Amino acid sequence: MFIVILFSGWMQSLKKISKLEQYVIDRVLALRTEKGISQDDIAIALMVTRAHIGNIESPKTRSKYKLGHLNDLAKCLGVRIWDLLPEEPFSPASKKKK
Repeated sequence: MFIVILFSGWMQSLKKISKLEQYVIDRVLALRTEKGISQDDIAIALMVTRAHIGNIESPKTRSKYKLGHLNDLAKCLGVRIWDLLPEEPFSPASKKKK
C-alpha cells in the first residue's frame, strides 16, 4: 500500500498544468488580491481547505481548480464565469520535428 501511495504522489507531480489552467489560477489570484478576498473566503466558497487554495496558487505544486469550481469562484469574486477565462484560445503547442 505504501508503494501505491508513493507512486500516486509521484505520478501527480509529473502532471503538467496547461496554459489555460495556469491562466485561470493567475486570474483568480489577481482578482482575489484586487478585491481583498482571502484564501479562506475562496476555500469556503469551494468547500475545500485553505491549504488547498494555497497549493493551487503555489508554483511548487500542481494543484488546480476544477471546471466545477468556476461558477463558485465567479460568485465569490463577483465576476462572470467568462471573466476568469482568456478572451482568445491559446495556440496549440507546436510539435518538434525529429
